Amino acid sequence: MPSPDAAARHTGAGVARRQAHHERMRDERAREAAAGNAELPPEDDAVEMVSAVQLLDSVAEAGPNYTLLRSKETKAKRRKRQREDGRAALNGHTVLPTGSRLEIFCDTERWYPATVMGREEDGDGRIAHQVEYDGYPDRRWWHMLDDERWRAVPEQAGTGAGGAAADAEDDERQDEAARGDEQPMLAPHGPALSVQLRRVRLQLREFLATQAAAGKSVPMQRTALGLHPTMRWTIRFGKWLATTRVRALRASRWHATERGDAREEEPTVRTGRGENTVYVALQHMKNHVTGDI
Repeated sequence: MPSPDAAARHTGAGVARRQAHHERMRDERAREAAAGNAELPPEDDAVEMVSAVQLLDSVAEAGPNYTLLRSKETKAKRRKRQREDGRAALNGHTVLPTGSRLEIFCDTERWYPATVMGREEDGDGRIAHQVEYDGYPDRRWWHMLDDERWRAVPEQAGTGAGGAAADAEDDERQDEAARGDEQPMLAPHGPALSVQLRRVRLQLREFLATQAAAGKSVPMQRTALGLHPTMRWTIRFGKWLATTRVRALRASRWHATERGDAREEEPTVRTGRGENTVYVALQHMKNHVTGDI
């Protein structure tokens, strides 16, 4: 009986081509690393130390030119929402779709315009609505509209979800036009690249959080485009990626399902990341993320 390793071994011409490709990429990275170490700028007066806490606050999870697609509602979630809405409607409870515009009468004896951002079924079968008031984009409140005094607002041009998106687009164009001639234009990134860059930013925030907890500072190089982390510090971030992992791999949560399963053995949990992963992260850091900090 052949061994499981023999059954899982890949064969064919593609194996040799893939191996040759990896060797070429490894040689290219070695040449770039050697050239980069030889061209490291000296630590001169142009380098300024910035608190890791301050830099962490300035690194957002996504850039202004990222294209992040919203996850599509699954069939199970859609059917659950429809069942909840149906039960609430039969019982005479208020049910408003997400994105609806309304005004809520508050304690200050005024009507405040708001937008429905989400819904949840309460324990008594009624629907609680999460609303965002105009002028408070970073805060949301939950309301049981059956217990509130409210009124619907007819959709008008420039209001609602479509109007808000148009206003946001106009604001981005104004910000782009206000950038100086020496500032690079922010070309919009596609969804695939935006997801990768957001992942790098989250990893950078994790690294900065560890630096801030230790009370350390970040060396920043002053250039014509502003302050940016030095190359040496970026290399240190790459070493942290290769040796540290904040969240454990999924393999650490596997459990054996059958007798003799290979997963009966204690899984080997990687503490860092692979060579290719670190290389891609540093390339994104150099080409896209560093210039936005």
